[in-house]
Amino acid sequence: MLTRISLLVTIFLILNRNPLTYLFHDYSVFLGGIGSLITFAIFLFEHVGLRGKRLSAKKPKINSLDVMLILFVGYVLLRGVLGADSLRSVVGVALYLGFAPFYLIGKAIKLGEKEIFKAILFSFGYLTFFGYMQWLFALPLGEMQMDIDSVFSQVFPFRITSTLGSSLHFGVIYASILTFMNAKVLFGQGLSSRVLLLFLVNLFAVPLIIGSYSRGAMLLYLIASGVLFLHVPQKKKITLYASAFLGAAAIVVYLANPGYVNALLQRYSLNFENLSDFRRFRRYGLILSILSDKPLWVIFGAGLGYTGNIIRILGFESIFEISGLPEIYGTDIFTTESYPLKVLLELGALGVALFYGFYLIVVKASTILSKISSSKRWFYIGTLASFIAIFINSITLQNLEIPAVAYLFWFVGGKISGEMPALIRNRNG
Repeated sequence: MLTRISLLVTIFLILNRNPLTYLFHDYSVFLGGIGSLITFAIFLFEHVGLRGKRLSAKKPKINSLDVMLILFVGYVLLRGVLGADSLRSVVGVALYLGFAPFYLIGKAIKLGEKEIFKAILFSFGYLTFFGYMQWLFALPLGEMQMDIDSVFSQVFPFRITSTLGSSLHFGVIYASILTFMNAKVLFGQGLSSRVLLLFLVNLFAVPLIIGSYSRGAMLLYLIASGVLFLHVPQKKKITLYASAFLGAAAIVVYLANPGYVNALLQRYSLNFENLSDFRRFRRYGLILSILSDKPLWVIFGAGLGYTGNIIRILGFESIFEISGLPEIYGTDIFTTESYPLKVLLELGALGVALFYGFYLIVVKASTILSKISSSKRWFYIGTLASFIAIFINSITLQNLEIPAVAYLFWFVGGKISGEMPALIRNRNG
């Protein structure tokens, strides 16, 4: 019971990152991680603590997903111990594994699909409500507001962040939550009612994703939606309705403000004359250059705690500063703008193999489980769609360092691990 309450409190802390900056400023980013540690401590107390409870009536079995996670965690901890700067290594370990306890919680706690959906529905409704409050009434939800260009401001007064504190973070998280919402609707009962509900959900959600002005969020939404439609029954009819909805919406928006639509399309096109794109790709080149100079780093990485915004908050030098970052990168000298490249830079090819091996098993298990379960099919296909889309999004954003994404990633991974015995029974039966 206490673990469930703590889970809800942690979700609430993560969802309110922006308003909490009034009290904690930049340090509000740590609240989700603190909630993670407290939840894990409560979980241990309830299940293996003073009352002698066990994780379950039977000893939990270790599966391939668990093994891959154990190898990855062990490697991260070993790489941290071998780091030259112990405090930097601790921070680096926290960035990779701060929300990993939710894997064990997701695996061990018996949460039904209805309970999971209630948490998803609450998060979706909460972010939607305050997203619209921010959009329509310029509601100040925190200290982090982002400037936009004059064309964009004709529709949105500023980039939508809702209560999360960053338009990029909001866009990615909101699109991921929307993926599970759409999965629940698509795999429900009754075609006509599903189409109407799908229309209403996306009618309210898509303008906020666009309002985040995040190319990655829009791409995540489109890729995840595509994966969902590939698995849904009556896909021809649903796809027809969805195409009609998107087409009609695009026409209405274009007729209302053609300049805005052109600016939006320009935003989502790759443009090397755009300073942001130019800096991003130059940064990728610098990372590869750093690795090429040190062959051992290609295998084992440079070490933990050299990239990430938390490094900036705590006053550490980033690896880009240490390596002599060119002026073209501007003031953002702490992020790799790519999670796979971050893992490669800090943990090497071995770390990439272990982490993305874990990632691949989650995707594969979700695919198989979706074929053998009807009641939970929406959750498994939602996991498949969101994990694929989050991975693609991570190529240009360190999105797994965003607390809500990390929470979702580890908890859902644990739930999939907890369901793998059903997968094994199906194969044996």
